[in-house]
Amino acid sequence: MMSMELSSRYFTRPYTKTKRIKVSLRHFVAGVAVIIARQSDFPYNRKHIMKKAALLLSLIFAQTAFAADIKVSNAWMRATAPGQAVAGAFMDITSPVNAQLISATSPAAGKLELHTMSMDKGIMDMHEVKQIDLPKGKTISLAPGGLHVMLFDLKQAMKQGDSIPMKLDIVTANKKHQYININVSVRDLGGK
Repeated sequence: MMSMELSSRYFTRPYTKTKRIKVSLRHFVAGVAVIIARQSDFPYNRKHIMKKAALLLSLIFAQTAFAADIKVSNAWMRATAPGQAVAGAFMDITSPVNAQLISATSPAAGKLELHTMSMDKGIMDMHEVKQIDLPKGKTISLAPGGLHVMLFDLKQAMKQGDSIPMKLDIVTANKKHQYININVSVRDLGGK
């Protein structure tokens, strides 16, 4: 069995005056392979060791990928009147990690923005927001009278029963972008 002192040389290099040199992923995999080989009873077989190392790494990274599985449901918008150039899209977004919706795109419109709307003393206030926060484990509803995605320069009138593609750009707390393709269903003018 290999001691920790012996194995540490596979993961770090000596300190320099300015900084510690980081070891590449390739060196890390090689180090894991050597540890597996030394702790196993089978003869040295590079292919077998690399498979075990790859399996180990995939299990480690699979948990991270699963953690960022963001769910978008109930995406819809109202039908538009002929000549209407703007519309709002609504949906429910649930993220298992802290994240932010930072933008959206769609071939059905020239430009999309994230908006919020509120009423103050009978006066509607609607303006663009830079992002919509998605707290871990909480479902955020983009709904009429609140947060929504605003579509500008619609390419055509949206009719009840239509479905338009939209791509959401969501960034997690560790600055990783997740692009989610959704279909937004078009409902009647009453939103039903």
